[in-house]
Amino acid sequence: MLMPPRVAFGIQSAVHKPETLQQLVDVLDGRAVVIHHDFTQQPDFKVTGPNVHFVPDPAKTGWADWGLVTGIQKTIDYCLEHLEFDYMQVMSPVDLPIRPIAEFEAFLAHGKEQFHCDAVSLDADEMAFLSFAYRAYAVERSLTYRLLWRLWLAYFGNDPKTELRAGLAIPVAGRRRPDGRPLLAARGAAIASHWIVDRLRRRDPMLTRFPAHVGGMWFGATRRGCEYLSRELRTPDLLRRFRQYFDASEMLFNTAVVMSGLPHGPGNHLVSQYVGARPQWLDLNDLDALEKSDKYFARKFPDDPHAPVRLRLLERIGARVPGARGLDPTANPPAPPAADVAFSL
Repeated sequence: MLMPPRVAFGIQSAVHKPETLQQLVDVLDGRAVVIHHDFTQQPDFKVTGPNVHFVPDPAKTGWADWGLVTGIQKTIDYCLEHLEFDYMQVMSPVDLPIRPIAEFEAFLAHGKEQFHCDAVSLDADEMAFLSFAYRAYAVERSLTYRLLWRLWLAYFGNDPKTELRAGLAIPVAGRRRPDGRPLLAARGAAIASHWIVDRLRRRDPMLTRFPAHVGGMWFGATRRGCEYLSRELRTPDLLRRFRQYFDASEMLFNTAVVMSGLPHGPGNHLVSQYVGARPQWLDLNDLDALEKSDKYFARKFPDDPHAPVRLRLLERIGARVPGARGLDPTANPPAPPAADVAFSL
């Protein structure tokens, strides 16, 4: 019989309630938890447990900025230096397991993948390319960035229909005429976007050397995979390729994983449907879909350990939930906190 792998959970934290993260720590039932917390946003943040480690000298983080990359890098480095582990899973405080952790460990024990990470190639997927061109190829806030964003609007319109792929919301089609044919303006925007990116690639060989792959940042990696990422995240060319680009955390790790040449599979997370630029909050109506999923974790759950959807889910998977006795799992969950607008993982 295979021994279960030693799994460490690297959690990126900033503004969510410590009680919410404490519940996740308790549910992980003694597995190592390494928390990268931005104390500049919550100085009095406290989560406890014999399995809890805090990353020293944490980075300052914010929504979609480079601090998220640095935070994950510091988490990986801490695990490699201080823990004996076989696998590390990146998570946020508003994630939860949707199947027993023992099932996840059994899945890892029989797998050969070094990474589980969602990734879509911008060179192979036209909708993903047109959706992410302004983010993946133009320096943030540059004139080219603004131009490619205008072309995004011309192609997709203000409120395009999207589908959830690789943990991200990717539009399914450009603007069309009533007969289904693409609008002339949309066709022109697509041609112009490719023309601009081709010229950007000619000017900067790093754009070709590191062909962008996009996807959710909630990846898992074996110790070997973590060692690879730790080295790559110190490579000047890789950092220069992504450092000045908007929301690099949804490109850098995914690209590095694909380019590693190591065996990799899809990510372990089910992500809720997006509303605008952010995943919506899961509720009781989502439980059946979570149960049918082949994933092991999901996000994002309400930032409240007493939220009915959290309690009902944890009851279903047989997790011990301290303090849950007497709560009504059918009540409506409270509205998400206003603080989440400032920084949402």
